[in-house]
Amino acid sequence: MRKNIKKLSVMMLVLGMSLTANAQTTWDLGGNSNPTPNEIGTSSPTDFKFITDGQFRMSLTQQGRLGLGIDQPRAWQEISYCPSPGQSENGLIVTLNNCNQASHSFLNVQDVIGGGIIFNPSLEGSTFTAPLNFLTGNITNVAFPLLNNEAPLFWVRQEFPQGKYTQNSGLPEYETNFVVMPDGSCGVNIAQPRAAMDIRGSNKADYPAAIIGARVPGYNPPNSNGLVQYYTQQVQFVPLLKTNAYNQITQNGDQGMFFYGW
Repeated sequence: MRKNIKKLSVMMLVLGMSLTANAQTTWDLGGNSNPTPNEIGTSSPTDFKFITDGQFRMSLTQQGRLGLGIDQPRAWQEISYCPSPGQSENGLIVTLNNCNQASHSFLNVQDVIGGGIIFNPSLEGSTFTAPLNFLTGNITNVAFPLLNNEAPLFWVRQEFPQGKYTQNSGLPEYETNFVVMPDGSCGVNIAQPRAAMDIRGSNKADYPAAIIGARVPGYNPPNSNGLVQYYTQQVQFVPLLKTNAYNQITQNGDQGMFFYGW
């Protein structure tokens, strides 16, 4: 009798495990060989794939690369998507949800980014609004380096050891390459954008900080790799010029804005 009960218990256990495996309604914690409790993944050199509704969605490769919509990502993270015909889909959205806040703190300051009320005693208490401030940088060692401690919506930065740029902090230092703030201001190589678009160029002389233009119609010379390239009708902003640079009238240290037909 005891043998029959034991066999029945084993059969019920195997059946329960089989039903759970077939239904696939739970995660398998511990990886392939259950190395540590409360972990999920693989303990062998294999990729970890995520599937919902019977379709592949995401892959975490054995090298640690994350692919969204792509099985073998070609970078540490790659997003690949294919909208249905006639439909448009968003690629990447970064959402700041202020559900626990009554208002944005940046709405309580001056509308001009980086501005503020400045007191001038010589004007007998009069005040004026500075159009912008000229103090900015691209190096920071704090998590909220921007106006009124507003955290960025999107931040592309490089991390360096403590002391690379300053010696008075035990924190890592971050060099900002691109940042988007909740008020819509964007900074390129600027940690504190002072306008809708704030760009810091190179200190190299005769090197544009920004180029804005459109493709010249009908001209598409290929390069050595066979890729089609185009000239542009453009405006260049150059923060540092040499003598007679770009034309015969500039002086050393001048700034310039130049227009080109192509």
